[in-house]
Amino acid sequence: MHTPKINTYSLKKQITAFEIYSLCKGLYSGKPLEKPCPNCFVIVCKNEIEKDFYNTLLFGLWKGKYFEQYLTGSVITFLRIGDFKAIVNKQAAAVSRNEKAFLTDVTHIKRLEEKQKIIQQKIQLINDLKRAILQRHLKS
Repeated sequence: MHTPKINTYSLKKQITAFEIYSLCKGLYSGKPLEKPCPNCFVIVCKNEIEKDFYNTLLFGLWKGKYFEQYLTGSVITFLRIGDFKAIVNKQAAAVSRNEKAFLTDVTHIKRLEEKQKIIQQKIQLINDLKRAILQRHLKS
């Protein structure tokens, strides 16, 4: 597996299609993000398959609270880029030993995420409908 470039996010750098963002400050450090923010790392991948691989890896590390032991700072905790690079590279190498099974799991997780988004949209519609039903009884 190719080792991606990992840098801190900068507004000056051009965004490519195969970038993953990961939060670097706060208690949610390591969380993969869809859009960049000032307090994040950028993982630059070569293609969509690699992007999915690292996105799923980051999600698993974050959900498993793997980054928490590396947080530093007393008021606002943060994750150092050196620690982040070491963790990601080490875990990518470990997962790559059984890459076929992991990539299968990546496709399953992508399907689950799609279904989760659909369910969240339905929940939002139900909440809007409940509010609309009650609003017609209230005077403005």
